[in-house]
Amino acid sequence: MPTPPFSLTIHSLIPPSLPPQPDLADVPAKAYKSSLIAGPAAATSSLLFTLHLPNARSNNPLFPADRLQVVFTFEGTGQIFLPRVLTGEDFDPVGEGGDGDGSDGGTLYTAQVAADEVPRVKVNEGASTTATISLFAWKGEKLLGKWDIGQIEGLGLTGLKSEEIHKRRVQQWKEEGRKGVV
Repeated sequence: MPTPPFSLTIHSLIPPSLPPQPDLADVPAKAYKSSLIAGPAAATSSLLFTLHLPNARSNNPLFPADRLQVVFTFEGTGQIFLPRVLTGEDFDPVGEGGDGDGSDGGTLYTAQVAADEVPRVKVNEGASTTATISLFAWKGEKLLGKWDIGQIEGLGLTGLKSEEIHKRRVQQWKEEGRKGVV
């Protein structure tokens, strides 16, 4: 019997709670060394999402994938691939099938990205602070697909990339018609 293709359906996304961006006069720029290190503007709650996984098995809800990778894309700035991937152990069953009646098989699962793993990215001057969150499904080294699960407004931090070189880079991208390619 051939392996079914991997598929998922997004049911819900609960964004993390975000504190307001601190005044840059109060917090030095070096406090924001990396988007993957919790700083003064770190999220205060987890990112939570619910998925329908039609091919889920009791020993591997992600079947035929072996892991999902969460990616945050900031248009005009870049992408952040979280280093920790989600495996079957990260998903908790919460109910039956896609439309809630169980007729299409599979189970609903929830997963979360801990508050200290949600990146607060320094966005380029004039770029959007909204992040598109995506899931990349992997089986070994093979990419099985990409699914957008939603957007979070205000996740990017402004005013930290306001030097002349950053402004010129954004202008160049606009002139070249490039979107979000770093």
